[in-house]
Amino acid sequence: EGTGHANFLLNQDGSRLFYLDSTISDETFLMDTTGALPTLHITEDTIFQPTIGVHILPAFIAGSLVVAIGNTINGVHLMDWFKADMTPTGGTVTNLTGTGSMLKPYPVGALHPTQGAMVGNTLLTTNQAAGTQTLRAIQPATGQSTVMMTDLETVPVAGSTINGAVPDVIVNGASTSLLSGTTGSVVGTLPTGMFLTPPAAGPAYSATFINLTPSLGMVTLYSPDGAVAAMPLQDTVQQVVQTKTGAIVVQGATTKLFAPGVHAQLAVPATPIAAIVSGAGG
Repeated sequence: EGTGHANFLLNQDGSRLFYLDSTISDETFLMDTTGALPTLHITEDTIFQPTIGVHILPAFIAGSLVVAIGNTINGVHLMDWFKADMTPTGGTVTNLTGTGSMLKPYPVGALHPTQGAMVGNTLLTTNQAAGTQTLRAIQPATGQSTVMMTDLETVPVAGSTINGAVPDVIVNGASTSLLSGTTGSVVGTLPTGMFLTPPAAGPAYSATFINLTPSLGMVTLYSPDGAVAAMPLQDTVQQVVQTKTGAIVVQGATTKLFAPGVHAQLAVPATPIAAIVSGAGG
């Protein structure tokens, strides 16, 4: 739903169902759809204090559920992030961030989550705090929670992808960082004042444009093994897209195509607004 308050959510293989029961008050449950394990009442009074029941941004990692739970007062979330797992004896609910308490029954937390998404096995979540946005990385498998950035200026942006590649993610604060779309770890961080376009990922390499100044930069290719190659300096571009054959299309004042042995300017009609939707056709 638009508020992130989902009433039902299936995991990827359909074996787990997260659902909300509002018969008396909002209570959340995790059910094994195969019937092999007993249903877990996530917000029962032995796990959460009786007044706790608001949840947002649920997501699955295989059979584990990660979700922010707490209360919302005057539009302000007071939450922590939790992981729920099913077991033959009933299941477990673990506090991953611990801003309220690590002891059951859990009270409200101190986080105001605004966005959350799984990147590999890492949960990346943005949180509003004192008028600023922070970026937190949570490892549900280990329970480790780390604040990666306290000056987030825009929400994280995933790049484009072709031929089954995993898109990487950029986050912009005082500096710009590139995060691996496979693991959620930091690939690199630019000096203050430089920024990246959303990267275009392919099976062999990814491409992005590094803005060195407001009007100058360079298309840069990088591969999973850490190799980096930069093209000559050029005027700032708006978009870099990879095609299914591995060619790179760079859109700026003109639209150019780069491939092994090829450097061509494409005949694209001039329009007030232009964007490349996909590289799947080339």
